[in-house]
Amino acid sequence: MSLLPYQKRPTFNFLTLGERGVGKTVFFAGCYAEINNGFLSQKKDQLSWFEGQNHQDKENLDNILNYVAKNGQYPPATLKITEFNLDLKQRNRQTTKTLCNFRWYDIPGEFCDVNVPAFKELVIKSHSCYVFLNAAHLINQPTYIESLEELLEQITVIATLKRATNKNYTFVLVFTQFDRLKNKETARFQVEEKIRPFLISLEKEDVKYIRFYSEVPIIQIDNFYKLNPKGIAVSLIWVVSDLQRNYRKIFTIFSIESYLAWAKQYRQWLIGIGTLALASVIGLGIYFTQKSPNIAKNPEPASQKEQYKLSAKGEPQDLEALVKLSESYLNQGEFGKAIDVIKTITEKQPNNLDWQLNLAKLYELTENNSQAEQVYDGILAKDNQHFYALLGKALIRQQNQDVQTARQLFKQAEEFAPSEDLKKQVRQFRLSQ
Repeated sequence: MSLLPYQKRPTFNFLTLGERGVGKTVFFAGCYAEINNGFLSQKKDQLSWFEGQNHQDKENLDNILNYVAKNGQYPPATLKITEFNLDLKQRNRQTTKTLCNFRWYDIPGEFCDVNVPAFKELVIKSHSCYVFLNAAHLINQPTYIESLEELLEQITVIATLKRATNKNYTFVLVFTQFDRLKNKETARFQVEEKIRPFLISLEKEDVKYIRFYSEVPIIQIDNFYKLNPKGIAVSLIWVVSDLQRNYRKIFTIFSIESYLAWAKQYRQWLIGIGTLALASVIGLGIYFTQKSPNIAKNPEPASQKEQYKLSAKGEPQDLEALVKLSESYLNQGEFGKAIDVIKTITEKQPNNLDWQLNLAKLYELTENNSQAEQVYDGILAKDNQHFYALLGKALIRQQNQDVQTARQLFKQAEEFAPSEDLKKQVRQFRLSQ
């Protein structure tokens, strides 16, 4: 399917809220580094990356990464409003395309006030708003939640301003510095408990939001340091996917990378909403841990789900209705029902390996490894170099104590990994077993 022609390519504006020093700049620099490290590249001949629209944009981001590399510390807090203008590029073999443009407004905490004309103008132009909260402070500082009252008021005002022109306006709640907390499962539970009154207030105001836990530690390699983001770009791509779905009502598949490091090292599973073929130029979706999601949306009204059911039943060829129904089931954690819908979609699109891959992942998520392996075998029968299918089958063989087959599959996955970074991760994982 074709991507958007140049003249219709969308530009999305992202607003940020949060006190100075909460980690807004580090988060975006981490997303930039992660995507340019192959986060969105699935196939060997497919590359995706961020490119600054001018020299200054690239220089500003590279300066942040170079500061970390040289000093082994996070950069100082932002002192002025900084605008990053980026293109998301994709190259398939000999063709390079710009998938979308977007602007990220990195705003110092004291400027985040709708009574400030410059900030209000940014609010009006924005398509989504990132709200940054310090996870470590939520747990360790008893009065921190009280300090968020002003932030809650800002969100409410922005939601009210945007409601008239954009009913789908989404706030992304990012809990920063999560990597500094030791027991992640306990910490996530504590954060959810602390933030619950805040979320209840948002829901009372009918604010649409998702929440995401951010980990951007600094690691040392020889005499240099680097940011080591752990899947944080997932939230950015999810939001762009959601915006794109509303921008254009046609289906375009843009697969995303991410299975290895998170599936085992961080116990996270990716069900790609974009790879589930939602109407988007890029897509992402929902991260699941084995106990709780890394990304969670506010509950979808039951009436909306019933509408999707009726649409899918009345128009069995209506792929969009089936996709929305599968997304609805996924959001509610009804994985068995989601599997049934996705199986129907794979029957309608038997050559779409992205759908097959998501079906396999869902089978694994529901601990049905035998079915998952059958799906992986089907993918490999059509593409014996499919990185994610090789990796998925290798992990299952390893769990079944079939060491020899697992070792062989890991070697193949390493060979066909779409980026050098992934090759290295597969190699390290294989040698550690």
